[in-house]
Amino acid sequence: MKSLTLSLFTTLFLGLCTIGFAQDEKPSQWCGTQFTEAQMDRVQSVTERYMNGTLNKSNPTYDIPITLHNIRNSDGSGGVDMLKAFDVFCEVIDFFAEYGINLYIKEIKTHDNSGWTNDPNGNNTWGAIRLLTIGPSGRNNTINIYNFKELYNEQYDVYLCGYFTGVYDVIALSSDSGCFTMETIVHEIGHYFSLPHTFFGFEGLGSNCNSQVSMGEKVDGSNCATAADRICDTPPDNNADRIPCPGGMGCQMYDRDGVAFRPDVTNIMSYFADQCLTKFTEGQHTVMHNNITQYRTDLLELTPPSNLDAVTEVPQLLHPGQDDVRPYDVVTFQWSSVDNADSYYFEISRNSNFSSLFHVESATVATTSYISTELNPNQTYHWRVIPFNNA
Repeated sequence: MKSLTLSLFTTLFLGLCTIGFAQDEKPSQWCGTQFTEAQMDRVQSVTERYMNGTLNKSNPTYDIPITLHNIRNSDGSGGVDMLKAFDVFCEVIDFFAEYGINLYIKEIKTHDNSGWTNDPNGNNTWGAIRLLTIGPSGRNNTINIYNFKELYNEQYDVYLCGYFTGVYDVIALSSDSGCFTMETIVHEIGHYFSLPHTFFGFEGLGSNCNSQVSMGEKVDGSNCATAADRICDTPPDNNADRIPCPGGMGCQMYDRDGVAFRPDVTNIMSYFADQCLTKFTEGQHTVMHNNITQYRTDLLELTPPSNLDAVTEVPQLLHPGQDDVRPYDVVTFQWSSVDNADSYYFEISRNSNFSSLFHVESATVATTSYISTELNPNQTYHWRVIPFNNA
């Protein structure tokens, strides 16, 4: 009987992830979201009510579902790697939990269409969003996030990392150029919950380092509710470029009165480099909660999964074992169940480090077994199982 050799490997999926950062994007390439005056009026109204004490948060926390649409080639290749998606969304969920927004992944859908991944003019990409938004995939009372190989905006002749489109009320992301990061996704979900850029009004105008401007927010805060992002605890920011923050200071800027200042480089709705971005302000927190209660109550209609507790155990890999002799063409893999896990990511590799270059096959299953019919005889394979749930 022909046989194959298998190595056992198991790992635990934890909420401790490495922060990545977008690489070398031009300012207009990072985020294509644009806000209307009506949207800005809403933000201003929330700020004014918050400042005069007439706005009360109606709920300390909200459970909000996400649906990730992974756009791949017709043969199933491409798209965002699921382990990377788990890792990044782990960070996104942790980030929003600090602000009373408990995100959970309702579903991960795959759409295999090479016309949507190989799209240099962007026409098919936006057509796909339109089709999937109004089709059976629909909004379905969740935040819908679409991941494409790349996003092209023909109007501005640029490639985008992320984009919240109010027309279809969805978020589109690019998996190219290091764009699929926690910071990009949190930034776009911030837009989804009605947060403007901290430098609103300066989009496309560069960094404005060492330059006096004729608009924007004043350092003294006298126009904070009517200028820039209309949120008063986000200080002035004239930077609309994707620049680093040496020493956490950013560059010298001047407001419309010529007063020198340095912007807050840590606000995630700014354009500073990913490693700088760590927070929302209380004012932004309030705007997001108000947006949910006033305009996005549909997101509260679904009943969250009953089990959103952390997965803290490692599954035992039961079969096949290291020395088992088995037919190569039909191999049943089995592992133990893990508390709080309702799904398992299963992967086979030719390499013990599970490098993508040696990837053989993978699947996400709701059971504790998987049958492979894709293996070759007289070869060594390595396999692993990662438990997870919606949170």
